[in-house]
Amino acid sequence: MSKGMRRLLGTVLVVGLALPASAQMMGPMGYPEGGGMGMMGGGMMGPGMGPGMGGGPGGREMSHEGPLITILLDNKAEIGLSPEQEKKLRDLRTEFSKEWARRTAEIRVAEIELEAFLEQEKWDLSKIEPKVKQIATLQGDLRLARIRTLEAGRAVLTPPQLEKLKQVGHRVRGMGDPGMGPGGGMGPGGPMGPQMRPGPGGRSSPRQ
Repeated sequence: MSKGMRRLLGTVLVVGLALPASAQMMGPMGYPEGGGMGMMGGGMMGPGMGPGMGGGPGGREMSHEGPLITILLDNKAEIGLSPEQEKKLRDLRTEFSKEWARRTAEIRVAEIELEAFLEQEKWDLSKIEPKVKQIATLQGDLRLARIRTLEAGRAVLTPPQLEKLKQVGHRVRGMGDPGMGPGGGMGPGGPMGPQMRPGPGGRSSPRQ
């Protein structure tokens, strides 16, 4: 096998392995966070991190990992957020954005290292296997960090506010705006599903 073919094959494999991470990172919170509604029943993030909403993948009415915090902030008057609640939510989103940047950098470095192993004439599984497992662990840690952030965001709200949030989620889904995901805007790409926004260095970060 030529060096060029080895490089191409290695790149294809790394990209394939990285796809689950990309999906996850798109849907903590939509903005840097992600979360679904169920919204209040499960989470707040969207990308990718969980099943779509409505008629989207998974067939759930709302993703448990959609951009909850962003939806709360965008509808703060209707939901009745106090200044203190708004500050807590913004702080949560900011902290997760920073954590996301750090963790995704670690994942990217590990992917580059894996790609280097796959470019070799003879693959050394004793090196490749641990690296693949490391990447999977890093991806799982990132997803858990996002879910913890969403849970912290939910804890900021009162029971009546959680009910209002559900109503807002249903309304957003019914709008069916272009750019919203499958299932009337609640699927991947929609306000309740995986969404991305530019992050540090031009990379996209999941919405919270």
